[in-house]
Amino acid sequence: MHRLARSCSGQMASVGFIGALVVAVGVLCITVDVSHGLLVQHQLKSASEAAALAGASELTLAPGMSQEALKRAGLNAEHILASHSPDRVPITTEDENTTIDVLVDGKRMPRSIEVRVERNVPLVFGRFFGIQNYPVVVSSVAQASLGLLAVAPGQLTNLAVSIDTSPTEGPAAKEKVNAYKAATGITLVVGGNKKEEKNASWIGDWKGADSPLVSFSNPLKSPDSEQSSYADIQEGHTIIIPIIQGDPPFLDGTMVGFTGFLVEKKNPPNRLRGKFCKVVLVGKPGLDTDRANKRDKEANSTFLYSAAPWKVMLVR
Repeated sequence: MHRLARSCSGQMASVGFIGALVVAVGVLCITVDVSHGLLVQHQLKSASEAAALAGASELTLAPGMSQEALKRAGLNAEHILASHSPDRVPITTEDENTTIDVLVDGKRMPRSIEVRVERNVPLVFGRFFGIQNYPVVVSSVAQASLGLLAVAPGQLTNLAVSIDTSPTEGPAAKEKVNAYKAATGITLVVGGNKKEEKNASWIGDWKGADSPLVSFSNPLKSPDSEQSSYADIQEGHTIIIPIIQGDPPFLDGTMVGFTGFLVEKKNPPNRLRGKFCKVVLVGKPGLDTDRANKRDKEANSTFLYSAAPWKVMLVR
């Protein structure tokens, strides 16, 4: 009787051990499959980020975005995806377990491209438990932006130039801010009583180069009276000035960009002769230049695109 009890107890212990062993092996197998799926997910994410950045770089090549340019950005992103092979399987739609969506938005600033990849990663051990695949979804977004949306303090001089004003009189008569004048030189007339001569104006929101945080949501205004800033500007120095849409003097002037201005010669009391130049500014990227192109789209766009650097960045 005691021998039979010990035998039954031993059998139950063996069954319990075997059951626990099966569960442990099952958990181990699932852990291996899930770890493999997470590895593939990481590889897919890295590939989608590279593809998004490659596509976004294509969005910087033209002032205007044609359907052909948008298509080229998408194809470039897909090409970069196909060059990656997570789990030794290229990321293409030829793989029945992979779905790819590339969304390109080139109509507004900042231009953007989203790359989304879905893949059902086949499981090695999970199929024994009725689980065939481990679904993985990744998404990456990159942006291409022109210039700055907001400029950090202490960088801008309180002088602004109009992008669409062509004076009818004076030394700047018929000289309009565009790519040609940016390269050959232009005279800025910033003071005096004759409005017909002016293409620039002092800014009353700050003095000298002691600018606050400047963004496009805060229009700039001309001061109530002429300031002494002219005397502070030196020949041979490069100043950084806002570009404003509208005729000076500016009343709630709409900013459309920023540029460097190399002062070559001063002609007192109110004239500066020089050339526009590229500068490196610190601030928030994403300038919408479309707002600047109402009167002379080609000239304004060309100038802004030549005066402001593109920025390509991963945002998600």
